[in-house]
Amino acid sequence: MRGQDKRGKFPAAYSSIDTATHIGIFAEAPARLRAVLAGLTQADFRAKPRPEKWSIQEISFHVVDSEVMGAGRIRQVFAEPGAVFARYDQDAWATAIKYQELDTTSLSHWLGLFASLRATASVIFRTATTEIWAHWGTHGEWGPLTLRQLLELYADHGERHIGQIVELRNSIGEANSFPAPSGDKAILGQRIHGCEVTSTGRTSSALMDQNQWLCFRQDPVVGTACSRRGARGPEHVSGRTSEAPPRGQSGKTQS
Repeated sequence: MRGQDKRGKFPAAYSSIDTATHIGIFAEAPARLRAVLAGLTQADFRAKPRPEKWSIQEISFHVVDSEVMGAGRIRQVFAEPGAVFARYDQDAWATAIKYQELDTTSLSHWLGLFASLRATASVIFRTATTEIWAHWGTHGEWGPLTLRQLLELYADHGERHIGQIVELRNSIGEANSFPAPSGDKAILGQRIHGCEVTSTGRTSSALMDQNQWLCFRQDPVVGTACSRRGARGPEHVSGRTSEAPPRGQSGKTQS
């Protein structure tokens, strides 16, 4: 089943955040993902405190496979404006590739691929001119998306899943000291994607698009999920598609 049609409704939540900050967060995600996975055993990776939701292991493999699709889309928009993006079913990939059964060597290969894909895409982003940032391609749920919106989509995607892993670690009693953002990267709502933190420390609903965003407040950890759990980000709209977020807070999201 495909996600609902969201054409023309891509959230403007990040439009006021400068491109350089977005690229920095996008580029840092592989190191942040490795950091949030540090110290986990195989049993931890595969634990399912909520059986119907993805494990840390499944989320980790999904993040990388989603990036494979994203890497192609970024290049298409950059070089072939007007391209139509391929769609994919995230659940079908998880089942067919058997994410839950793969070993730690496989995960290491996937994480290495994630780092390479983000590094090369960052090079592409940094060479984009004003004209190229306005290039667009057609997404299955969102309709036309510009190169800038793809940057927002994937920067959000990595951060959202890192936040889900933080929560899963906490739920299985394996919380760790996750590194806080530093320098210019702290500007992005203290690493909040999809919501903003007010001076009182409370999350504001001003940027929430009808509860669509799953956002995370960053303390010493990226952690403490906002009250709007189970929301979806722009990268995951259906539960099955090419690049949309998950159903529920599970960790299933598509980008």
